[in-house]
Amino acid sequence: MHFIKTLPFILITLLFIGCGENTKNPVTSDILSITIDDNSTTSGFIYATDTNKTLKATVHYQDGTSLDASDYVTWKNSNFDVLSMYRGEYSAVANGGKSTISIEYGNFYDSLDIEVYALKSNSLAIFTTNDINTTGTFSIEAKGDFIDIDTNATVDTNRTILNNILWSTTNDAVITIDDNNLVEVEIINTGETNITASVFDYNVTKTFIIN
Repeated sequence: MHFIKTLPFILITLLFIGCGENTKNPVTSDILSITIDDNSTTSGFIYATDTNKTLKATVHYQDGTSLDASDYVTWKNSNFDVLSMYRGEYSAVANGGKSTISIEYGNFYDSLDIEVYALKSNSLAIFTTNDINTTGTFSIEAKGDFIDIDTNATVDTNRTILNNILWSTTNDAVITIDDNNLVEVEIINTGETNITASVFDYNVTKTFIIN
């Protein structure tokens, strides 16, 4: 009797497992294709000093429906010396270069070539929203020009540096960076304060004299 009572439950369980819409993982037999989707305005490239970008993996079914499968596919990155990548979220770790991000699920595959636009030498500069001529807190930012490393053509100018940057100061000044990458410097003492921005192999220093 115990076997007879349990059998219907087993049959119902198998029915749910065999139906793709009742499981979290895409069912391979129902899949038409998978694609990497980049909905940003900079598809196929990233600036060397931009914050993380996120790709999405989409499964397309035979019946015309689709599913966000970013958590189920296998993500791969061909060059970790150029890009840092985890589950489709990536950023540059080198000033220029190329890598290929790919996804796999069963026998299905897709890939996207990513180029890193490089910060141009001698273009790094520090800017302030207000003149720093007294003690207090001021907003600062670093900007630079960027090039395509294959053609050496300029692809953007005066672009704000948001990532891969190290700030340093002298004269006890304090630099803070909030969650929105807003950079502020607090000038504490009078005298000469040097603020330096270091990006990859480039450094630029701006001096402020507070009377």
